[in-house]
Amino acid sequence: MRRAGRLLDLLDDEVTVAELMRREPGPPIVELLSANLAMLKDAGATLRGVQAEALRAEGLTMAEIADLFGVTRQRVSSLLRASRRRAREGGALDGQVDPTLGRNSY
Repeated sequence: MRRAGRLLDLLDDEVTVAELMRREPGPPIVELLSANLAMLKDAGATLRGVQAEALRAEGLTMAEIADLFGVTRQRVSSLLRASRRRAREGGALDGQVDPTLGRNSY
């Protein structure tokens, strides 16, 4: 956010956007945002898959999980397949949930 604030301050000084982009150190801020959004999307999908796996292990049906998530049974099936594939491939979280993170810990 500091970087964006500095860029806005420079725009207020009547510097052109093109000049700002030429001066910008490191990767352009738009590239950083896109990369962060992609990582967040992947992390969210991983978390949703791990949650679905945990709910299945607790004995919930696909329909019950779908109802909790507000999606279709087919989407739950897809989440479970992707979660299992990530676990096999050694992906993020490796199918593990941090036990220190409780519900509504954010």
